Amino acid sequence: MPVMYSQQGVSWLCLQACKYEAKVSGYDPRKIQMKYYDFDWIKPDDLALARGRLWEQLGGSIGNLRFEAEAHEQFRVDTEEDTEECCLLGRADIVAVSSPDRKMGDVVWEIKFVSQLSSQHVIQACAYAYLLRLPCAILYNVRTGEKWEITPRDGPEGLHRLIEDVLRLKYTTERKMSDEEFTEKCAKQRQEVMKLK
Repeated sequence: MPVMYSQQGVSWLCLQACKYEAKVSGYDPRKIQMKYYDFDWIKPDDLALARGRLWEQLGGSIGNLRFEAEAHEQFRVDTEEDTEECCLLGRADIVAVSSPDRKMGDVVWEIKFVSQLSSQHVIQACAYAYLLRLPCAILYNVRTGEKWEITPRDGPEGLHRLIEDVLRLKYTTERKMSDEEFTEKCAKQRQEVMKLK
């Protein structure tokens, strides 16, 4: 194993993360896609900064964290034509569990390392909060330090409606939409249902 805070060490970590993700997701083609990639999208300074930011946010909760919390649920969506059924599943990055000495309830944390947070990320975090029956979600970008606290206006029912609306949009489009168009439509729905702090 290379020295961790060298470019070789960071690239090695990225490769291991890719292998791990392919294994737990079952998406083996990912390993083939990344076979000849240099895994150099994160620099050592970026990793150190991201690690420091994450520690700053969650370091005091270290004993009350669950990592990669899995959840799934069968979901029905009524459309004009049909009733669609799907399995909504996910693996949230972190669940911070409340403790008696903290004034914070259970919350799902979705961690990103991106240039900018997006509506797509919000929908993902909300889906995890819904699946895990948590009242809110925190979307945190360790690359920039940006933190969005997401609280549904109508509690769990608001999260349910958001997921239902997203799935209905996906199943009822008349033509194939790009991911960007779909995400934009979802963002408009989210604005009606969610309240961002």
